[in-house]
Amino acid sequence: MMWQMNFLQWSWRLMNSDKNSIIK
Repeated sequence: MMWQMNFLQWSWRLMNSDKNSIIK
């Protein structure tokens, strides 16, 4: 379960990063 939460956090951060890059 721990690794799943970490994975979700990582993918969420990555997605946000991509969105920020696209917006900018």
